[in-house]
Amino acid sequence: MNDFFLDNDVDIFCVTESWLNPSGDEAKCADLAPPGYKTLSFPRSSRGGGIAFVVRDSLCPRLTTTTDFPFRHSSFELVHVSVALRQRCLQLFCLYRPPPNKKNQLTDSLFFQEFPDLLEHCNTVKGSLLVVGDFNIHVDVPTNPLAVRLSALLDDFGLDQAVTFPTHQRGHTLDLVLHRH
Repeated sequence: MNDFFLDNDVDIFCVTESWLNPSGDEAKCADLAPPGYKTLSFPRSSRGGGIAFVVRDSLCPRLTTTTDFPFRHSSFELVHVSVALRQRCLQLFCLYRPPPNKKNQLTDSLFFQEFPDLLEHCNTVKGSLLVVGDFNIHVDVPTNPLAVRLSALLDDFGLDQAVTFPTHQRGHTLDLVLHRH
């Protein structure tokens, strides 16, 4: 993450596909966080997935989280963290989009029906905005129809994508950092 988004004393790390369980993984959460940090876990109710944050202890009193949104989003997991800073507020949305397949019954079409609702919601929040996560779309392939569609959608909502390097072991860019122009 670039410092121009945040104050220098802000440390929040987002983890997608945390694979933490709703209970019984307290020791794993503690192991994730170095001294002076706390892990906030938002596990999936079924096996796999999940989102977690590793947050500096001093931020915790200024931080609120939610998984309750005024729109449907079954095609991706989502957590919103809001941090009250000295001069402004950081609005951080962390998203994990599982790869669509027949077993999970997710589709690209469903994602592109639901994702604009998140972007509309993001336009209503005040402060510095970051939408981060694993989108499972190869945005580094300019001819990929999903990447083209996502890019057009981000343009429509005035968002830029900041990641310009591979984030996947096979050399593709799947993990994104979105911010306002």
